Amino acid sequence: MTLWQANVALGPAVAMHEMCKRMRLAVVSALLATGLMGALMPSAAAQTWPNRPVRLIVGQNAGATPDIVARMVAERLSVGLGQPIVVDNRGGADGVIAVQALKAAPTDGYSLLFAASSLIVSNPHSFKSLPYNPERDFVAVGMVGMSPFMVALNNEVKARNLAELIALGRSSPDKLAFASPGKRLLPGMVGDMLAKSGNFPMLHVPYKGASGVQDTMAGRVQLTVQGIPAVVGAVRRGQLRAIAVSSARRLPGLEDIPTLAETLPGAVYVGWFAVLAATGTPNEAIARTNRELDRVLAEPEMIQKLHGLGIYPEGAWTPAQLEDFMRNDRARWGKVIRDLGLEAE
Repeated sequence: MTLWQANVALGPAVAMHEMCKRMRLAVVSALLATGLMGALMPSAAAQTWPNRPVRLIVGQNAGATPDIVARMVAERLSVGLGQPIVVDNRGGADGVIAVQALKAAPTDGYSLLFAASSLIVSNPHSFKSLPYNPERDFVAVGMVGMSPFMVALNNEVKARNLAELIALGRSSPDKLAFASPGKRLLPGMVGDMLAKSGNFPMLHVPYKGASGVQDTMAGRVQLTVQGIPAVVGAVRRGQLRAIAVSSARRLPGLEDIPTLAETLPGAVYVGWFAVLAATGTPNEAIARTNRELDRVLAEPEMIQKLHGLGIYPEGAWTPAQLEDFMRNDRARWGKVIRDLGLEAE
């Protein structure tokens, strides 16, 4: 048998061997490809955040000003992120319930907190025990806006400005009482600091809800210190007379109302709202949300709506800038609480 004849005879066997070899190579290639895909999957998933709805936890009930602001921001933010932002109201306990909801959620970027400043700046000084640590448990995502306070008088009070109010308080020490939403809430502290800084006495009358504004209009108390949305309508209708706002500068649309600091240098007291996340949240989720939030806060329509609610945006800032601001503001309000002699409860 020649070599050519032998190859012809073995042809079917050689063909079968080659086919099996090719099948084995295909299987190995498929397994390798699967392994590589598996190794790449976490990176690909991280780069597609968010790929499902994001929850925005709000520490106030539906219909309150923080809830309204959070829903406005969420609606516009969802456009940029390409996913729905679902507002989850967890009101009560001065925002603590909302914080607990955030802490119970996975730190995957799909749960964020719409935080009022009191959670960060006053609660740590006002409560003996809190189920969270503002320095350890949160990371900054982005600032939403400043929320100053307004001092408004009953129209019968014989003072046209803050200097005259201080003079009236000094000359008639038993004549002035002011309404606030509570002694341990920021507007109440601002009222007490006003009396302390101006060196004149005022009786502090805490109210729940809007009844303090109504009693000021009725003359049962002479003035009130409130968040701007609570009183600006009555001021514009001529039912109350605004004499000061607590911001560092006069406010857009309210330029005729002086600041406290124009009469009492250094008297700047503002609340604020910000978006926070739990420590451990992926950097990509934080950076992406910050960029989109900054874009939303630059929209003229959004700025106008926020001004109407007493919120004054200055951009989202960077997370690092917000971290520094929160640290300094917590120290600032801590000093206010100590100066007022408020003990933790």
